[in-house]
Amino acid sequence: MASSRISKTNNDYDARLKQIQERNDSILGHFVHTWKGRISDDALYQHVLNIQHLTGAHLNDCRTADEPRSVDQITDWEVYDFITDWLPRKSWVDSERRIKSYLATLKKFVEFMAEHGYMPADRAASILRTLKEERDDMIRAAVTYFDESAEDQSPEEFSAQLRDLEVRWAALARKDKDTGNKPAASPKKRKPSTSAREKT
Repeated sequence: MASSRISKTNNDYDARLKQIQERNDSILGHFVHTWKGRISDDALYQHVLNIQHLTGAHLNDCRTADEPRSVDQITDWEVYDFITDWLPRKSWVDSERRIKSYLATLKKFVEFMAEHGYMPADRAASILRTLKEERDDMIRAAVTYFDESAEDQSPEEFSAQLRDLEVRWAALARKDKDTGNKPAASPKKRKPSTSAREKT
């Protein structure tokens, strides 16, 4: 079984990140080798793009939590969050067609990692179950992400947001005044030439 553990003896954070990125690349390379020739190049290329997006998002979240982990350590909750929050909120992916493309990729990729020993069978089964049972809910949540955000905002929250924007604008205006920055002067209108006046 392929080991999913990342060495903890190296305290160099950058080295750990590099090690994780290399492992992610190795898993993706194995995936490409496995499916090359079995599906169309266009389909494989789209799967690769989706997986690269997933690995980048997952590693970014792990770095934020100061717990960098490779993609084969992803959980069912992280997959759910990637589809319903990360894609629409940070990547502006909110069309049903594209969300379905990511779901198809995740299913194939998780099955691959379980089959080749990158991911424990029980965790893979949990993720695949989530992808199947929560499919419609995930699609709806991603597609309507911004609609729901607007609906959930109360009048008081909206007013507070407007006040915050006004305060920030006023602060920038004061800063420009203190530093002597002035609005760009509008270009002066050129007087028509003598010949032009004669023609009119």
